[in-house]
Amino acid sequence: MLTTRLGRLDIMQWIGDFGLWEEMSGAAIADEISGMSIKVVGYRDLVRLKELAGRPEDLADLERLREVRAEET
Repeated sequence: MLTTRLGRLDIMQWIGDFGLWEEMSGAAIADEISGMSIKVVGYRDLVRLKELAGRPEDLADLERLREVRAEET
């Protein structure tokens, strides 16, 4: 986890379930930060990961994500 000027940034170095990564990798958004290639999961996969983790902080994140998404519609 990193703290940025925009808030917390969670960085996953791996997903324990290789099949899950294979499933999500195709929809991930490829980008580059400071010369380093990265992949960022999309909204649906982020929600799924947060639901699977189920930790209190993930559930709070889900609530905020859904509030923001509702504001966009």
